Parts: sequence; C-alpha cells; structure tokens
Amino acid sequence: MRGAAPRCYSRAPMTARLGRRRAAPARRLDRARGRAFLVASLLVASALAGLAGAADAEGGRRRALLVGINDYQAVPDLNGALNDVAAVREVLVSRFAFAPEDVRVVTDAAATRAGILAELDALAERAQPGDVVYVHYSGHGSQVTDLGGDEADGLDETLVPQDGRTPGVPDITDDELGERFARLADTRLVVTLDSCHSGTATRGASALRTRFVAPDERRELYAATATRGVVATDGGDHLLLAGAASHQEALDGPIDGSSYGLFSYALARSLATAPPDATARGLFDHVQRELERIKAQLGLDDLPEPQLEGRPEQIDTALLPPAAAESDRPRLAWVSALPEEGGAVRLVRGSGLGARPGSVWAVYPEGERAFAPGGAQLEVVVERLDRAGAPGAAADAIARPTSDEATPLLAPGRAVAIAPAPAVAAVAVRWDDADAERRARMTAAALDALPELELVGDASFARFAVGATADAIEVRGADGRALVARHALPASRDDERSVARALAALFARSLTAAELLSISNDAAALGLRVGIAGRPPTESAPGERPQTEVVRTSSAAPELRIRREGEPRSADNSLWLEVEASEACSLVVVDVDTEGRVALLFPNAISEASGFVPGGRIEPASAVRIPDSLGADNTAGFFLDYVPPTGTDTVRAFCFRDARAAGALRDAIGALEAELRTRGAARGGERSAVRRVLLGELAPALARAAARGIAVVAAEPDAPAPPPEPAPTPEPEPAAEGAAVAPEAAPEPAAPKPSPDWAAASLTLSIVD
Repeated sequence: MRGAAPRCYSRAPMTARLGRRRAAPARRLDRARGRAFLVASLLVASALAGLAGAADAEGGRRRALLVGINDYQAVPDLNGALNDVAAVREVLVSRFAFAPEDVRVVTDAAATRAGILAELDALAERAQPGDVVYVHYSGHGSQVTDLGGDEADGLDETLVPQDGRTPGVPDITDDELGERFARLADTRLVVTLDSCHSGTATRGASALRTRFVAPDERRELYAATATRGVVATDGGDHLLLAGAASHQEALDGPIDGSSYGLFSYALARSLATAPPDATARGLFDHVQRELERIKAQLGLDDLPEPQLEGRPEQIDTALLPPAAAESDRPRLAWVSALPEEGGAVRLVRGSGLGARPGSVWAVYPEGERAFAPGGAQLEVVVERLDRAGAPGAAADAIARPTSDEATPLLAPGRAVAIAPAPAVAAVAVRWDDADAERRARMTAAALDALPELELVGDASFARFAVGATADAIEVRGADGRALVARHALPASRDDERSVARALAALFARSLTAAELLSISNDAAALGLRVGIAGRPPTESAPGERPQTEVVRTSSAAPELRIRREGEPRSADNSLWLEVEASEACSLVVVDVDTEGRVALLFPNAISEASGFVPGGRIEPASAVRIPDSLGADNTAGFFLDYVPPTGTDTVRAFCFRDARAAGALRDAIGALEAELRTRGAARGGERSAVRRVLLGELAPALARAAARGIAVVAAEPDAPAPPPEPAPTPEPEPAAEGAAVAPEAAPEPAAPKPSPDWAAASLTLSIVD
C-alpha cells in the first residue's frame, strides 16, 4: 500500500512495506592516482620521516598554518573557506594543544601566491625537529600541464591563490609545495587540502559550489616554477585522506546554518568528537558518518567519495598522538564559557565549533577534560552570534540557560556542543518553467500540500531544482546534476495537481529526514555504527607506492532491489542491518519513507514476542544483525522486504545507555504512527504532527537528557493503590549480659543511576525496481 507506514511481519508471507524513490546510479571508484600532495581534494600527510619513526612528537612544539580563500580576484568566489579554517583552528587549539600564538590564519587578500609561499617558507624556518606541523588549505584547486616529467597523467595539480589567473600569476604547483614540505621532513606533518583538481562546474543552485577552476593553459608561466628532480614525498611515508576521487569536485555549501567545504566540515567535526586516540582509519569512519548526515540535510543522493591512503601501520596509528604534557587530552573540543549580565553566557569563538541560534551547549567547570555525559553544571541554548572577529576568525555566541530555575554561571567554564540547531524550517526549492501559468498553478498546489515549501530564486540555495523539458517535469538535487524524480509533462489541470502533490511528498520526505538527523548528541561518548549486513562499508586495495594501502568508501546510497514474489531473500532485496556499539545500550531504529512518514522498525512487536534482542539491548563490540538471518534459520520472526514504489529511505539508529530513554523514543514514534493513521491525509496535518514530535518533543527532551542526566521517560500509567501497611515488627529481647551482639546489617547500596549518554547513526537507502 503506497504511503503506508512501515510494518514488521512474520516470516511468511508478511513483509515490511517501505516507500521508495529513485536509486542513485552506480559509482565507479577512481583508480588514477596522482602525486602525493594533490591527488585528491583533501590530503593528510603525516610524518614524512615515518609516523612511527624518526621524529618524536613528545615535547615538540605544535604549529599550524591555515589558509582560506573566499574572495578571489579573477575566478568565482566561494562561501565556506573562511568558516573551514575557523573550525579547524578551534579544534586544534582546544583539543590538540596548539597554542593560539602558534596558529597562523591567512585569508583572502593576504592569501596571494606570494603570501602563501612566504608563509610556507617562514613555517619551514621556524619548525624544529620533533615539532607537529599542521597545514590546511581551503579554496580552489586546478591543474596545469606537467613540465617536470614526473606525473603519470601529464598534469601537475595546483592550488589557486587569491590572485590566481590574474596576468602573470601562476597557480601554486604540487612541485612547489613538495619542495617546501621536504624541509619539514623531521617534523610530524599533517597537510589538509580541501580543493578540487578535476571535474566540471555544477548546474546546481549558486550556494552549492565546486572548488574547481579549469586548467591553466598559460604554460609559459610555469617554466620557471617547475622544480625538476625535487621529489618531496614519493618514497617518503605519509598518510592521505581524500575528500573526493580525482574525477570528482569538492563541494562548498550550506551546512547547519552556515557555509563550509563539505569535507572540511565533516573532518573538523570528526576531529572534535572522535576518541582522543583515534587512528586515521577510525577518523575516516567518523567522517563517513558525518557525510551521511550532510547528504540527507542537503537532499543529495551522494557526495564525492572519500578515500584513505598510507602504509597499513600508519592508517592504524593515532593521527595526532598526544604529547607527554597532554596525555589527558580533552574528550571533546570545547570553547570558553564566560558569565554575562542578566544570566547570559558568552561562548568565546563559539561559531567555530558550530554555535548557531538554537544549538544547545553544556557548561562544565574550568579545566574540565572528561565532559562526562550528564555531569554539566548548566545547559544553555544559543540566542545570537556576537562580535565577529577578523576574517577567518570565529564569532562569539550569546546563550541563555534553558531553564529559569538554573543556577547562573558565576565563574568561567568550558562549554561543549550537545545538540545542533533545529533543522531548517522549510525546504527550499527553485522552480523553473517557461510556462509561467503552469508554474503558478503547480507551485500553488505543492504549497497547499506542503506549507513548509519555500520557493527561492537563483541567488539562494535550493535543496531541489524543478524544471520542465519538452516532455517532462524533472527534479534535481542540490548539486543540480543528480536526477531525483521525473514525471511526464501534465496534460491536464488534474495531472498538474497530481504531479505537484507527488513532488510535495518528495520534498516532505527530505525535510523529515533532515529533522530526524538533527536529533543528535554531539557530546556522546558512546560510539554507534550502522550498515548493510553482508556489505563491507569500505574497500581496501594495494596502493601504487610500495607497501601502501588504499581504503575507499562510497557516499552513494546503497542500492537495493524490490523483491519479487518467490525470489530468495538476500542483502540485495531485503533490508538487513548490521549494528555495532562501543558499549551496552538499548537500540531503536526509525525509518523515514519516500512520503516523509516516520515509522519504528526495531524493536517491534514481533521481535519482542520472539525474544529476539529483547528491548533492543545490544552488547558492546559485537555486531548485531537485524533480522538475524534472511534464510530459513531466521529466529527473529520478521523480514524487512521492499515493495513499490521505488525511492529513497533514511534509516536512523539510536542507542541509549538508559533503557528508559529508549522506551520513551519507541513510545513517541509509536504514538506518532498512530496519530498519522488517524489523521489520514488531512492537509498539512501529517507534517505538523511529525514536526511537533521530532522537534517539539523529542529533540529538546534528549538534549536535556544528555546535558543533565535526566532520564527521558514516557508518562506513567495511573499508579496502583499503595500496598497495605506491614505489620509492626516486635521489639527484640534485650541481650543477656556478656552475650555476643550481632552486628547491624549494612544497608543495601543504592542502585547506580543509569548513564544518560546516547548516540545516533544514519543510513540512506536507494531502492530500484
């Protein structure tokens, strides 16, 4: 039944009916590798002399050079590069022991070719053996014909400086970078480059931009800059974390209320929240999970494909090992919290770590490092940003306690983010149709079905772009390329209304998925992973250089087929989840279908009746498959099959240390399902109910739980009558003189209070016929 909420059934013949949309096309993995520094849009080169080798970071100084360019002289501007470097700065200073005076931030007009090269030269002069050196570049990238003869593809990769492509100014080539980085061989070096060097311009909304500039054909400018014979990294030990394959474009766009490089944002958040001793492989996993959230927020089916390259022992080594003086590294990135007049709290440079109006923060005492869930002294919500600093610097945020009864902050403290700002209030759509009357009728019908629809122009970001061809109405995603939906050109007014309602359902699904994804615990100590059973999330292969490994993953939604009657079940035609948590917790799995409905997938009535993972309680470090099998040996009692229509689902898994909080979430989703069945298709009723439950009830309650340790519990039923008073206990006879007296029994210890910690993870599924 189209639009029915997903249901769990017994093995034969019952199934779960899950709404679907278009499947993403299969993505090829890039096999062409370039040089060590600019072979992809993000590079992390660690320890040219060996991550586990010569240079000992303990006791060394930590230095950083962060370059971000939004305002170019001769090529298209970007929006997110300055926010990238602001975010990276806050993470390095608060979590990785970089002294503020040792972090150089160079932006826009200062980031010319001469300016960038001079800063790199100065960094090489200052750095000493044993130092940790971090270099970050956010801006455009490109290519130029290789004049040194050392590139297999005949092209040198380049960075485009702020004055790039002006008369007489060449790009900065990888050879020039390599020459300078070679002088840092005795340091522990990390280089991140969030830029493009291949691809074409997108056809999407202007707010989502590629970080690519066409190759520079002015070969004469590069004759003097080519450094033949300089091999800085080939043969040296390094680690590569690429935000995009070489045939793809890194993207710059709006995330959580501001603009960033999509991969830089995922990397900064991962560095801020990953375990303190996270390896490069572990960090890569965190980045992938964050990209899943970004993908759904932007309404994309996929993003550029990240990949990781290095020696196996380096991939499994801490990316930035702590120095001896910081062995007790903060568990999370943090900002200073200062008391303000009237009970307000100033989060110093808070925007760098995602402080936006509506985001929730937990305040701990000065010097706090563990940031134990539930141990905060105050919970605050951001009201506004204040006092923006220099370009590339984060702004302060002004926040207020979430409770009028809260004790005001009286002394400086440390604040960590626990919940992002609520999801966008509307789904932005650009609607282009040369037939103005048809466009007006269809947009009116779509708005009638979905009041949260916002029509925007070319200058604004659009999550979807609707356009009319000679024979169809087409919908593309935010990048302007991926075809999301296609409907035959309406032949009548009734057809127009029908297509408009179908598009409104598509937009509602995207908005609901974004709202569900906004319910997260940014301060979680609990780790959670969700994937498709039988499908490894990454692919590993030998690298081109000796003894190197390349780990690849695709951000394209896993493609599954609708199961035909009588066809054996497999991981290709039936939902088969694999979930793993770092600690024991109670699991809840929720689905958003193609029409924007929210449904509880697990635990369900059948799984509870069969005793399969009772209450959803899973044990640590042991992957649980849901259901346990797709064959005759299934003991869970249910399958999750796919039926028409095709489309996209977002699966969100939550896991709670406190089983009562998990029960409250199950109850809330169950009540929402029942309400939607009762409401039917009343105009606007379904969306308002979803918004009320997700954003009005669940998100604030779970944020409070994470900050204060208050268990989120469902309303208690009417209390039973109290038990009768026990009979009085007779007084004991006095002991005879000289007799031994039994010691008084020790009181039973109080049961430990359940931890309020919880975590969430997502999976986007694309279903085809």
